[in-house]
Amino acid sequence: MNIGFWLSRAYRGTQLGKRLLQYGNDVTIYHNLNVPESAVSYNKINVRLRSNLFTGLKYLLRTNHEIYFTSKLFIPALQLCLLNILTSKPYIITLNSPKWQFYNIDPKLNPISMKLKIMIYDMLLLVILNRAYYVITNSIYLQRALTEKYPSIYLKTQAIYNGINENKFTENSIIEQKQQTDMNICSITSANGATKLEGILLTIEVLSELLKANKDVSATLLVKSSSSLIMEIISDHYKEGKGDDRLQILFNNSSVEEFLNKSFLFLYVTPPHSSDSMPRAVIEAQYSKTFTVATSTVGIPEIIENNLTGLLCKYDKDTLIRILQDCVDGQYSNTIIKGIDNQHIQNRFNWDSMAYSYNKIFKAAIM
Repeated sequence: MNIGFWLSRAYRGTQLGKRLLQYGNDVTIYHNLNVPESAVSYNKINVRLRSNLFTGLKYLLRTNHEIYFTSKLFIPALQLCLLNILTSKPYIITLNSPKWQFYNIDPKLNPISMKLKIMIYDMLLLVILNRAYYVITNSIYLQRALTEKYPSIYLKTQAIYNGINENKFTENSIIEQKQQTDMNICSITSANGATKLEGILLTIEVLSELLKANKDVSATLLVKSSSSLIMEIISDHYKEGKGDDRLQILFNNSSVEEFLNKSFLFLYVTPPHSSDSMPRAVIEAQYSKTFTVATSTVGIPEIIENNLTGLLCKYDKDTLIRILQDCVDGQYSNTIIKGIDNQHIQNRFNWDSMAYSYNKIFKAAIM
């Protein structure tokens, strides 16, 4: 097969593309990412494509792939939809977030303009999804939510878990570090919208209360955000709560594996209406054998084996504090100290099984 990729993340796109090559496919990656060529280039694969709707479409019309694939909303997906209308070339789209109905809305718009933009985006997305040969989601949770909103695509959706960068975590150091660690609770998240921010603010409140009652406990919150406003809101919320010095908030720190390996346990809090679908931080925490306390929202129950590799609980401040206190009091100490069994993560979230599932769908699309 000759496949054209419109990638959203360089690492994910290349990992999937490399494995599709092993099935005898030709893969070309189109991107507009500001990344080094080596990050996305293999087997002559590295073509920059401008995001401008008609410029990009004009370029794609000169290509001749048997099938096209994108995980990027909104312009790339619309380009492939228009390409399909003009040439009948099939395309597959992957969604990784439930923010499909109002992608990239400008908060500066007045309410009427915003409603109009949401309505137009929603109508266009329905056309994009209906014309796609197949629609892939990164979780069963998102697959259900998507087909409830767009019943017309029910028969052409499938959940395929993304692979993760397992090289981040060295097996020989994980357990050794955990046995030496202090009682530090780690939470890692990104803040790219109001719903994610809501979960972060609740995390700060929960950890602040827990630390007040436990002088031997500390906590680290890593937040990835490109928004200075969101970072300011988080910092102000921490100060308003008269934050304990033992709660450390770090913005855009890349040492994820280091903090996970040295943590007593991992905490993840996100509301039921979150823009999360399958939080990568929770997957990485489980891969690093870190016992995890998380809300039973979005796709998190597909990651954690409740009462075995972690604890799922309601999105509720008092419930979270109570469960964390049980962990601090030693109720799950054997599992926490030894480290959880991460075999379920290795089996579900790996690039080989992901590529196998994608290759089957690509083959079916051109038959």
